[in-house]
This record gives sequence, C-alpha cells and structure tokens, in this order.
Amino acid sequence: MRRVAKYLSVGLIVILCGCGDDVPIDSAWQLFRDKDYVSAHAAFSALTGSTNEAYVGLGWTTLMMSIDSVDASDGYFQAIEADSSLDGYAGWAIVSWSRGDYANGIERAKFVIRHAPSYVFNHDKTITYLDILYHEALCAFNVGDNQLTIDLIIQLDDGFTPPDLNDPNIQSILLQKLEALYDILK
Repeated sequence: MRRVAKYLSVGLIVILCGCGDDVPIDSAWQLFRDKDYVSAHAAFSALTGSTNEAYVGLGWTTLMMSIDSVDASDGYFQAIEADSSLDGYAGWAIVSWSRGDYANGIERAKFVIRHAPSYVFNHDKTITYLDILYHEALCAFNVGDNQLTIDLIIQLDDGFTPPDLNDPNIQSILLQKLEALYDILK
C-alpha cells in the first residue's frame, strides 16, 4: 500500500510540475514566433475552449497571415475584450486602424500605453510601444485630431517641431511626417 501511495505521489508531482512537457499554448506561440502561421492558427484554434490566450494568439496569427484577415482578427480580439490582455489590446489597436475603426484604435492604444509605457510584444520583439504610438497617431490623424497627432509624433520624434494648429497645410505636414516615421519604424 505504501508503494502505491508513493507512486501516486510521484505521479501527481510529475503532472503538476510538467517535467519538461510542452504546454500547448507555449507550443502554439513557438509556431507563431517561427512564423509558421498556418500551424500556429491550428494550434491556437485547438485551445480556444481551454484558455482565452488562444484568442489573443488567433488574433495576432490571423493579422500576420494576410491583410484580408483583419475582420477575423478583430473578432478574435473582441472575444477577449473583458480580459484586458495587453497583447490582445495591442493587436486590436493595429487591427482597428486597419479596419478604419479609428476612435476605438485610439482608445485601445491608450490602454496599452497607460498600462505598459514601454510595451514589447513578447512573441515578436519587433512590435513595441513605438508601433502602438504610431498606430494611435494614424488613428488620431484620420479622425482629424491634429493636436493628438502632434503630441504622438513628438513622442515618436522629440526633435519634431510642431506646426501651428491654424496652418492651412497642417494635414499635409502631419501626413508627410507620419509617412517619414513609417519609413523609420518599419
């Protein structure tokens, strides 16, 4: 009987510790990091009933797969809206801009920056707070909020000399600067 209890205890410890076994969500994220988006999508899809992080993964994966997938990506990020996942909201801010949902893009970007001013997406370190600020600036430009656009451009380039808000060419000036920042940030 003691031997059975001992084996059960060891078995329980192995199950609880994982002992090197891959955690399925980690495997899905590894596929994402490897840019194997088709396999990552399948792996995240298989996990949607077990963890909300799978929806974050699906959102990012579909976003990376094709520009035609922004609506699907938006749906995945909507599914975890209540979770307040920074990675989810970062992706959602970018998707919002892509879909022309500029007001929500601004709010989602602000959420990320408010909670993580130096945000870096753990699964693709090339996506940082600079990308979030840039997409927020694009959204602000598209809703005609010139002051917010200027404020965000200054955060991205502190050497930027802001134009006068009454300048009749302000939209052209801001657009040129946003295009120049795109070339720098890409």
